[in-house]
Amino acid sequence: MGDLSRLYHGSEPLITFSALAAVSRGLGYLSLKPDQDGVYRRLPLLVRYKGSFYPSFSFRAICDYLSVPSEKIIVRPGKSITLKDARKPGKTIGHDIVIPIDRYGNMVINFAGPWERMTHYNFSDVFFASEDQDEMEMWKEELSGKIVIVSEVSTGSTDLGPVPTDTQFPLSGLHANVMHTILTESFLKELSGFEMLFIELLIMVIIWRLSFRFSSPFFSAGTAILAASYIATVAICFFYGNLILHFVRPVLIITFGLSSIVTYRYIGEEKEKNILRRTFESYFPPLVVKKIMVNPKVIASGGQKKELTILFSDIKNFTRYSSTISPDHIQKLLSDYFDAMTEIVFKYQGTVDKFMGDGLMVFFGDPVPQPDHALRCVRAAIEIQKRVHEIKTRWEKQGDMPLQIRIGINTGIVVVGNMGSPRRLSYTVLGSAVN
Repeated sequence: MGDLSRLYHGSEPLITFSALAAVSRGLGYLSLKPDQDGVYRRLPLLVRYKGSFYPSFSFRAICDYLSVPSEKIIVRPGKSITLKDARKPGKTIGHDIVIPIDRYGNMVINFAGPWERMTHYNFSDVFFASEDQDEMEMWKEELSGKIVIVSEVSTGSTDLGPVPTDTQFPLSGLHANVMHTILTESFLKELSGFEMLFIELLIMVIIWRLSFRFSSPFFSAGTAILAASYIATVAICFFYGNLILHFVRPVLIITFGLSSIVTYRYIGEEKEKNILRRTFESYFPPLVVKKIMVNPKVIASGGQKKELTILFSDIKNFTRYSSTISPDHIQKLLSDYFDAMTEIVFKYQGTVDKFMGDGLMVFFGDPVPQPDHALRCVRAAIEIQKRVHEIKTRWEKQGDMPLQIRIGINTGIVVVGNMGSPRRLSYTVLGSAVN
């Protein structure tokens, strides 16, 4: 019967009457072809063979039932098949039935329901009733005006296949559903590839806009609402508008968009956290850094008045000695010195406020409250002086400058918090107690 997948050429605007002559010859094919996933959802109403078009079994029966000869069948390839002036038996006035088809001539079948939804008769009952006139009259009344399909559906039948309503559906029922779809004109229409592409692009634009406007939790919620809205739209269009929208690909686009953007943000946020952690580790003890990373509110966004203890130290005569040595050597000595001082400050849970040349300023009691902040500061100062003595001995053996530092300590009410401009903030203390 020819290749069913090559029905029309896109250049043909209309199929001629001569090409449809086979419709009136009492011929009809039974070939069925499933979709790529193996499910039967559609059936080609016409196939081309040697310059002519031949109808499917069901389409041929409908043309006879509605008294539509070949000259009243208008085919617009890839768009529709129109049955002009179609009339049901006993009707004198007909109307045009327009059947939507795809570029292969397939009509999407609108299944009436599962196999049990249709009325079934046992052929043997009809056969044995042929000998009884009264029973035959009853059968005549029952079947009058109906289209009856005779098929083998006994146990063990192999003519079965999956359809949207059943996993094992007698394939003869496809022809019945094709006829039911045409007679009730409950046609299903699929959006074209370009129409679906537009919808998918629109979905991607919405996801892109959501990603720029909202944080990850709200973005995830918005994307979930978008997915639910699309699924609801698909259902409404199908059940109330007989319109089929692609389901899998748009949902996959939404899922991929959500997962990729959230993953990208997570990686970016982790990098920022690592940078922030390394920055905090330069000013706060490790224990304080952990608390800050868990709860950033530990560091107040604005200033707060608190009683803290401030420690200031500098190296005696550093300016005079630094003028006689190279910049690289100065940097090495200060790095050695500040590394030791910071270690001690962090040991007593102090916060490094700033490095000022050879000076060091730290405070105790914030951001984590410390009732004994003054005691911690004094103990840190004593240990710093002990460590300086060790460093001094080592430096003098190396021929470096004699190290001697001065330390000032004061406890008082200060303003502590993020100070500065939005472009550059510093977590520091201000007030007369600091001065």
